[in-house]
Amino acid sequence: MKLKTLILGFVVFQLLYFPFNTDSFGLIIIPLPGSVGFLLTVVTAVLIVLLAQFTRKSGTKISYAKIALLFSLIFAFFSIFRANFIDRFILSAGSISWGIIGLYLITLKQNRFGSLGELLLLPFQILSDFAQTLKKLFYSFILWAFNKNKTKNSASKFILGLLITTPVTAVLLLLLSAADPIFGHYVNNIFSLQFFRSQILWNTVGRLIFSTLGLMLIAGFIYFKNSSTSRSPFNQFMPKNKTINIPFLMLSLVTCLILIIFLFIQFRYLFLLKNMADLSAYGIYTFSDYVKKGFFELLLTTLIIYTISGIGLVIYRGLKQDKLFLSINTLLIFLNFTLSISVLRRIYLYMEAHGLTKTRYYGIAILLVLMLLLLTILLRYFKAKNKLYIFELLGVSTIFFVFAGINSDYLMGKYAPPTVNQTLDYNYLASLSPDGYELWNEALNEANKSMKLIDQTPYGLYEKIAIVRSYWAMQKINYNLEHLDRFYKNMDVETIKQFNFQEYRAYKNMLNKASSEDIEEILNKLSPTAIYLIQNQEIPHDVYQYIN
Repeated sequence: MKLKTLILGFVVFQLLYFPFNTDSFGLIIIPLPGSVGFLLTVVTAVLIVLLAQFTRKSGTKISYAKIALLFSLIFAFFSIFRANFIDRFILSAGSISWGIIGLYLITLKQNRFGSLGELLLLPFQILSDFAQTLKKLFYSFILWAFNKNKTKNSASKFILGLLITTPVTAVLLLLLSAADPIFGHYVNNIFSLQFFRSQILWNTVGRLIFSTLGLMLIAGFIYFKNSSTSRSPFNQFMPKNKTINIPFLMLSLVTCLILIIFLFIQFRYLFLLKNMADLSAYGIYTFSDYVKKGFFELLLTTLIIYTISGIGLVIYRGLKQDKLFLSINTLLIFLNFTLSISVLRRIYLYMEAHGLTKTRYYGIAILLVLMLLLLTILLRYFKAKNKLYIFELLGVSTIFFVFAGINSDYLMGKYAPPTVNQTLDYNYLASLSPDGYELWNEALNEANKSMKLIDQTPYGLYEKIAIVRSYWAMQKINYNLEHLDRFYKNMDVETIKQFNFQEYRAYKNMLNKASSEDIEEILNKLSPTAIYLIQNQEIPHDVYQYIN
C-alpha cells in the first residue's frame, strides 16, 4: 500500500507542479492559494495521509483526525470562491493548519492530548520528526544497497555493468559514426558543447532535481511517525516556589489601575459625548478624528495584557490556588475584556463616519479572537483539567472562516464604503478585488460623468478632484481587467491550475459591461487633463494628500 501511495503521490506531483509545455521542463509552478491547483494539492495530500498512515484502530484521537482532515478540505474548497488575496490566504492557511493537525493526530503513537500551545508548536515538531524520518530512510537505502548478506550485491552489479557498458558503447558509436555520416552528425550534436548549453538539457536537469525533491517529500510523509509525547510547552515555566508571586502581583495591580483610569476617561467620550467643545480643548476638531486614532495601539495593548494573564495562569497553578492572586487576575481579565468592547465601539463609530476598510475588518476578527481567548483563559483559572483548547481551536477557525469566507469586499463597498467629505470614495471601489466587481461599475459610471466635466472649463476644485480621482479609479480597473484577461482569455492546462471561480465570474461579467478597450478609451480622455492637474499642482497639497 505504501508503494502504491508513493507512486500515486509522485504522479500527481508531476501533473500539478510541472507545466505541460515541453520547452519548460525545468520549471516548477506552485499553485496559488485559493486556486484549483491548491485544492487538488490538499485533496491529494489528505489521500496520501489516509492511505499511508491510517490504521484500523479507532478512538477519540482518530475521530479528531478525521474531523481535522475534513476541515482542511472544507477550507481549501471555499478558498477557490474568494478572489481577494487576503481572504484566499487565510482560508488556505486554515486548510494547511487543519491538515497539519490531522497528520499529527494520525501519526502520534500515544493517545493523550496537550494544550493549544502544543498545537501552535506542531509545525516545528513535525519538521523535526520529518527530518528524522528522511534520515532513517536514507540510511535504510544505503544499508539495502550495500548489504553484504545478499547473495549478489545489487550495487556492485550495477557498477560492474556500468564499467563494461561504457567503453563498449563508446567504441560502437565511433564505428557507426564513421560508417554513416548522418548518424555521425547526430552523435556529434549530442556530445557537442552546444548541446550541454542547450535549454532543453538544463530544463530536463531542473525537472529531475525538483522531481527528486518531490519524491523525497512524499516518501518522508508516507513513512512519517511522530514519537513525541503530548506535553504543554508552558509546563516548563511552572514556578517551583512563591518568589515570583509578589513581583507578578505588583505588575497585575499596576496594569489594573492603568486600565481602570483609561476606561473611565474613554467611557465619557465614546458613549456620553454630546458637545464637540469637549474635544477641541485637546486639539481634536472632529469626532471621527478621535475614534479613528489608536486602533492598532489598543489592539496591541489587548494582546499584551492577554499575555500577562496567560503567564499569571501558569504562576497561579504553581501557587496552589492563591485566592488573592485569583482575584486580581480575574479583575485584569475582566478589564481587558471591557477594553476590547471599547475598541469595537471605536470601530463602529469610525464606520459610521468613514466606512470600513479591509484592515479594520480583519482587526475586528483579531479582536474577537482575543475576546474568545480571554474568556477561555478565565475559565482555566477555575478548572485546571479541561479540553478548552478544542473550543479555542474551533472558535478561532470559525471566526476566520466566516470573515474570509463571506464576500467582504462587496459587502463593505456596498454597505460601509469609505467616504471623503461625505462623498463616496469611488477610487476605493475601483481598487476592490474581483470579489467586488459589481462595484467597479459604479466607479465606471462616475468616470463617465467626470469625462463630461472635461469640456466645462474653467474647473472648480470639485471638478478637479472628480477628474483626478476618476483617472486613478480607471487605472485600477484597467489593471484588474488586464490581470483577468491575461489569465482567462485563452485558458490552457496551466491556467486551470491557477483557476479561481470568483475571478472567472468577474471576468465573464465585466466582458458584458466594459472591455479593456472601453477602459482605455476613458483613460485616454481623462489622462491629459488629470496629469496636467497633478503636475501643475492645481489641487492644493493638503487636499491632494487627503484624496490620495
